[in-house]
Amino acid sequence: MKFKTLGVAALLVLCAVAPALAGSVYVPAATDRVVDGVRYQTQVWVTNHDEDLRQFTSYFIPTESDGTERPENWGDASAIPAGGTMLLGSVAGSGETGMLEISGAPHIVVTARMVATKDGVTGLGAAIPVISSKNLFAADTVAHNQGWVRSGDLRSDFGLVNLGSEETTCSIRVLRNSGSQIQNTAVITVPPLTQRQFDDALAILGIQAISAVRSETSCDQPFYSYLRTYERTTGDVTLSLPTHTIGESTLNPPGTEQPAPGCSAGAAYCFQQPGVFFAPTRSEPVKFIDAHAPAGFYSRLRVAYDILHGGWYPQRPHGAHNLLWIARNRRHFDLFGYVNIFGPGRSEIIWRHGIAQAHEAKAKISAPAVMMPGQLYRLEYIYDTNARTIDLVITNSQGQAVVDLNDRPNTQTVRVDAGDPYSLGLGFYEGENPNEVPTYGWQYRNLVIEFFD
Repeated sequence: MKFKTLGVAALLVLCAVAPALAGSVYVPAATDRVVDGVRYQTQVWVTNHDEDLRQFTSYFIPTESDGTERPENWGDASAIPAGGTMLLGSVAGSGETGMLEISGAPHIVVTARMVATKDGVTGLGAAIPVISSKNLFAADTVAHNQGWVRSGDLRSDFGLVNLGSEETTCSIRVLRNSGSQIQNTAVITVPPLTQRQFDDALAILGIQAISAVRSETSCDQPFYSYLRTYERTTGDVTLSLPTHTIGESTLNPPGTEQPAPGCSAGAAYCFQQPGVFFAPTRSEPVKFIDAHAPAGFYSRLRVAYDILHGGWYPQRPHGAHNLLWIARNRRHFDLFGYVNIFGPGRSEIIWRHGIAQAHEAKAKISAPAVMMPGQLYRLEYIYDTNARTIDLVITNSQGQAVVDLNDRPNTQTVRVDAGDPYSLGLGFYEGENPNEVPTYGWQYRNLVIEFFD
């Protein structure tokens, strides 16, 4: 492998810098190919920002190979002096495309770009993303790629990276700017820890000329997607990165922030878990959290938290997606609240509650309700035995109510026995009940459970 030493200042001008390594990072679209007379090459810089010499290992994973199967002496080991930068040459063999894995000390920083050479002249190129645990897409979330085009000499290649250690199955929807879908949803597989690239992707779909096309991609392993668009005559190239929806951002314009729920004035007991307290995954689809209030009799119970809608379960979007389950000592017999939302095809919310009752005897309230993937919501649940009311309110990030229901409790008090917590349960196990579906990719944030005398 060849190296060149560059000044750090020059490097920063050339391309954006990825976060410091914490294990391994991956450079997709690593290539050295000639397309329509233009040579496309990937350049990768590695910098050591520490005061001591540090080491890293680079390993090229060919497209559609199994990145977990490696020869005995895999990878190229290198050392970088303190404050030094290296330019890696020949990251891909002639005619090859794949992704480059770089592993090493946490002080290593990696950047990459793709350059095009035509008639002996090399252009400025385009930045290539460096994928880490910070910017990958979790399993069962949705990556949006905008800007697909096939017009004149413009062509778009679509790339899909499997960052899991097992083969992944992905669904890809490609849509026109009107929102209509181009062909049926594609279901493809990608081997472990590798990428697939679909050259001139719109031609594969039978489209000869179109612009402003977008895609929605979801996989059952951690993944990443990218769009490489090039101009056939000049060789100009751009890479479009996947995006999330606005609703997945907790940033708000000044004056529009909805503060996180907190303990109320006058609460006799308050349990808090700020930040993300549960993000369901295949390894942990369900979570229980216990609040241990002092034994006694209370008049009111309040539960509040934020919910980031991570998308409907693709195999059954109209199934029950769990929003709330709270009971005394994890006993459904003493159920203070149970709420599920059903997605497209049903668009309904169902709420049940009942103390010292069998499930079939508990109150059941249903109402039309729509919650949108990618949006952030606030759930407030107040069980007030003095006022003889139970209120279930779900608001969007602008504070507008999308659910506002109320009913009457069937008990005179909120009783807490010694050693018996009030338990919040969230999520469903996949395949355990055909009507209940997991909420992979969702986030539950800023939990408050409080009791009032």
